[in-house]
Amino acid sequence: MTGPGPASESGHVSGDVASPPPPAGGAGGTRHPRVGRRRRASAWRLRWLVRASVLMGIIAVILVATSLGRPLALPAWSGGAKPDASPLLADPSQGTSAVFAVGVVGARRAHLVATGTLPLPRAGTTGPAGYLPAVTHALAVGSPLAWSVWTDIESFGQSAWRDFVQAGRPITHRPPAVDFSREIAVLVWVVPPPGGLPAGLSGTPVSVPTSVRRASGLVLRGAILVDHVAIGLEVAPTAPDQAKPEPLATGLEGVPYALVTIPKDQWPIPPAWGTGNDPVMARFAS
Repeated sequence: MTGPGPASESGHVSGDVASPPPPAGGAGGTRHPRVGRRRRASAWRLRWLVRASVLMGIIAVILVATSLGRPLALPAWSGGAKPDASPLLADPSQGTSAVFAVGVVGARRAHLVATGTLPLPRAGTTGPAGYLPAVTHALAVGSPLAWSVWTDIESFGQSAWRDFVQAGRPITHRPPAVDFSREIAVLVWVVPPPGGLPAGLSGTPVSVPTSVRRASGLVLRGAILVDHVAIGLEVAPTAPDQAKPEPLATGLEGVPYALVTIPKDQWPIPPAWGTGNDPVMARFAS
C-alpha cells in the first residue's frame, strides 16, 4: 500500500488516493482563482502606469534642463553680447555667403559679391546718389562706416558702380550681377577723414586706424536680424598680406568697401524699399 504522494501546485495530491473534496464554499469556491487573476492583472497595470509616469517625468526634467542650459545670444546692436561667430568661409573675399553659426538667434543670409577700394568724392562735393545721405547718417550715429541701399538695376549700375566704385579708373568689367527681384544690394565703405566731408556737412567722423583705411577691401563676417526689422551686417578689413588697393587718379583718396546682397525674404516684415528709412545697419566685427 502506498502512501499519499507529494502535493502539486494545483492543490491536488498525486498518487493513488482520491482527490480531496471541493472547498466548503460550494459553487462560490470556484470564483477564488478568477478573483486572484483579476487582482494580479490590476496590480500589473498599476505598476506599468506608475513606471510609465516616472519615465515621462524624467524625460520632461531632462528636456527642461537642456533648454534652460542653452545660452541665448542677443544682437550686439540691442545691448546683448555679440555672438561668438566665425566666418564659414576660408576666403569670404571671393564672394559667397557668410552667416553666423547655426543656432544663433536671428542669424540671416547675406552674400559678399564684390570687395576692393573705391575713390572718395573730392572734398567739398556731394558725390553720387546715395553718398551724401549715407555719410550724413554715419556722422549722426557715430559710425566709422557708411552704407547705402540699392533696389533697382538702373541706379545701381550707374550711381553705385560707375559713378562711385569705378570713378577715377578705367571700367574694365561690368558690375556684379544682382537679381533685384529677389534681393537688395548694400554698399558699405569707410567714412571719409575729417578733411574729406561732403559740402555742407560738419562734425568729426569716427577715427579709423590707418591700417583699416588702407586695407584692400572689406569682407563680410556675419548678418543678423536686429530689433526684429533691420538686418545688421558685420564686416572686417582684409588681411594686411592681401592685394594692395587699386591705383586711383591724382587727388582721389581710396577707402575699402564691401558690396553685399541680402535676399528680400530675410526680413520677417517686408520693408518699403527706397523710402529713406531702409532697415539696414553696418558695423565692424569685433
